[in-house]
Amino acid sequence: MNVFMFLVGYILGFIRGWKLALVICATLPLLGFLGAMMGKIIEETTKDNQTWCVRLRKGCARRRGADANPALG
Repeated sequence: MNVFMFLVGYILGFIRGWKLALVICATLPLLGFLGAMMGKIIEETTKDNQTWCVRLRKGCARRRGADANPALG
């Protein structure tokens, strides 16, 4: 249904304002590429943040254990 709505919108756009629709048609691949790049960057940043949080939790857990029993620290 979404694809159908997209196609009908494009057809109506070409009928009502063909110049604007032509410009949008020309920039659509660039928008798709930039959206994919942004998704990739967000994915990598999320993975880095999760790794950082896991390391921080492990460090805090070790520190709490050392504070609880100074002989092991």
